[in-house]
Amino acid sequence: MASQAKSKKKVKKNNKVTALYIHIPFCNKICFYCDFPKDIYDYTRATDYLRALNQEFSYRVQVPLEDIKTIYIGGGTPTSLTPLQLKKLFEIIKAYVVMDNVEEFTVEANPDSLTEEKVDLFKEYGVNRVSLGVESTDNNILKSINRSHTYGDVVKAVNLLKRKGIKNISMDLILDLPDVSEAMIRKDIASIIAFRPKNISVYSLEVHENTVFGKRGVKEVDPDTSYAHYKIVDELLSKEGYVHYEVSNWAQPGFESRHNLVYWNNEKYYGFGVGAAGYIRNFRYKNTSDIARYMNGKFEAEKERLSKHDRMVYEVMMRLRTRYGIVDEDFKALYGFSFIDRYKDKLTSFIDNGYLTIKDGVVRPTFDGMMALNYMLFKILEEDM
Repeated sequence: MASQAKSKKKVKKNNKVTALYIHIPFCNKICFYCDFPKDIYDYTRATDYLRALNQEFSYRVQVPLEDIKTIYIGGGTPTSLTPLQLKKLFEIIKAYVVMDNVEEFTVEANPDSLTEEKVDLFKEYGVNRVSLGVESTDNNILKSINRSHTYGDVVKAVNLLKRKGIKNISMDLILDLPDVSEAMIRKDIASIIAFRPKNISVYSLEVHENTVFGKRGVKEVDPDTSYAHYKIVDELLSKEGYVHYEVSNWAQPGFESRHNLVYWNNEKYYGFGVGAAGYIRNFRYKNTSDIARYMNGKFEAEKERLSKHDRMVYEVMMRLRTRYGIVDEDFKALYGFSFIDRYKDKLTSFIDNGYLTIKDGVVRPTFDGMMALNYMLFKILEEDM
């Protein structure tokens, strides 16, 4: 009976809007690989953007949001804003969210634009988690991808955050950058581990045609090479007690990104800002990626009403990204049939290949399953797409 009660609670929680994302598109420099909506920082333009952001909040939120448990401010580079602009951003959020109920408040930061005054503002407004865009610990590689910081800036930023009492630090690395050897990958991981961050995100380089790398003809590594590099990362982090809980994320136990788990658990969330996405009631929406259009008050670019079948497909796609997988009892309560029974033959095949496990009614991906996620999802859902 206890497990049934726990399961019902999870299903009910799935319907609440508990997370809020805000996109700040401004950067001091544009990285050669970046495909996110972004713009070079300009004070007047950033001020106008915050005004438009406030208008979007007013458009979407009619009453103070009491159920918000996580806030994530990403970019771009949120810390490219001046302290006065950051304060304005925090005041906008404070006007629409019951901040006393927020449990995890994350801000993305570039190491070189994180100052003591900005961290003091973080503390004043309840920010308790910072995600640092490290990307590489090699200064030559950082320069080659047009990052604005050095490894020394990373050291200073971490020391500043810890001195100010923000110890929940996440760090991003980019795998498979040009001219990065296996030895350099090992050095990157060792250098990051030395900081003992709570979460480490490792993303394989994706090359998009509209980026500098795309225009230069930079190629992504082949899948076998990417797999081998991720395997090195996993082995090194696992030895240090980090848990591989999502395709690209490892964390110390208990410090998994609560905000991102909302996405991966297929739960509801608000998205504000240019290019942001949201999932409210049975609708998924995507904001325009055109900054000028956004600042003229034309926020949404797409809106999709999801059928029950659509929600089921998203559920499978998102939950199989994580080590928590799909709890069949919860799945059945939401969609009216057993995931294990319906896809039994396909699941059995992936179990035999070492991509999935099933234990106590829970379907979980292995490391190999996470690395072959797109292929696995395509084969499982090919008749449902």
